[in-house]
Amino acid sequence: MFSKIKSAAKNIKNNILSNYIKLICFVLIILFLLSVIGLFILNTFFTLTKDTFSREIGNTLLQIIAVGIFGTIFTLLLEQYKRIQENIQIDKETQRIRDEANREIERISNENKNQFRKDILHQLNEVYNGIKNARRMLRAKAFNAPYIDIDNTNSHIKLDQYDHYMENINELQLKLELIKKEITTNKSVFSKSEEICNHILFPIEDSLNKIIDEYIENRPKFDPNQNILPIKDGRFEKLNDMLKSAKLNGEFKRRFFDKYGELVSEIQKELVSKM
Repeated sequence: MFSKIKSAAKNIKNNILSNYIKLICFVLIILFLLSVIGLFILNTFFTLTKDTFSREIGNTLLQIIAVGIFGTIFTLLLEQYKRIQENIQIDKETQRIRDEANREIERISNENKNQFRKDILHQLNEVYNGIKNARRMLRAKAFNAPYIDIDNTNSHIKLDQYDHYMENINELQLKLELIKKEITTNKSVFSKSEEICNHILFPIEDSLNKIIDEYIENRPKFDPNQNILPIKDGRFEKLNDMLKSAKLNGEFKRRFFDKYGELVSEIQKELVSKM
């Protein structure tokens, strides 16, 4: 706003000076022509010997040409040079102010983007911690016998614990959906937003979706009188894959935990590179 006002004021000043110089040039041309005509008349019709009146008039006309006209032209040229230098300084100052304003805007924009990245990272950490907690509690509470990574076919899963932690996992999966939408909506914040959404976030979200789908399929199979269900025939394949040790490098470990580490690394790179 300030630079626009300053630029408008400079344009008005330049227009006034330009009109003023044009007027002076017009007057000087008239004086020059009149002086030349006067000298021509004196030289043609009068004697220009020393101490004559016509000689004095001729000298005066020459002074008008030499001092008045050329002196004024020199003064105008000097004034024009000063005006050009002044405009150069004004332009430099205007550019400096504009550059400072742009740097401040960029700084604020980078701060906002970094804060957004930090918020996304914080939400992802909440999802990660929530899944780790659900995984540990399911192993500890959801079975009628200690959970074994290799073989749980003789165990039964308890409905109340299964319900409780599947609700938690479902909420975390919905939270991942919102995170993905936020990243998609703010693509400029991440240099690899499409890769993050399609190749990193998608497997993470999909691994939770499969566990929820399995829950939806198995939930009606529980005996309402006993509230337990045997683990057999691969009906809890996705849940077992989630609960088994990471050392076994199951599908859930690769698609959730490994991809989560990759995602956090990408966000941290963005935070470091934009600071």
